[in-house]
Amino acid sequence: MIIQRNVLHEAIDKLPENALDELAKFIEFLQFKIQYDEFSAVPNLIKESDMNWQIETQNNPPFNPVHFPEGILTGFDFSPEYIATARKELWLGIGADFE
Repeated sequence: MIIQRNVLHEAIDKLPENALDELAKFIEFLQFKIQYDEFSAVPNLIKESDMNWQIETQNNPPFNPVHFPEGILTGFDFSPEYIATARKELWLGIGADFE
């Protein structure tokens, strides 16, 4: 199916204004998809020097704990005992049907 650009332009002109934002997001997705597909089709064109970024990102950043202001989580139990119980309940039924 071949669609001429002028037909697409006319169709876009007929869209309501509130649909243009969604259309713009879809066009952005298509552009990303095309770039990804082109990149995946030619993996041998990646130079060794371009792959160094992966080595650099393997260094983990320092651990920065999140500080919650006093009282923000009042009434919620996040004790180690509660988390252990929740984990047991989560994993309880997994694999039961697998034989």
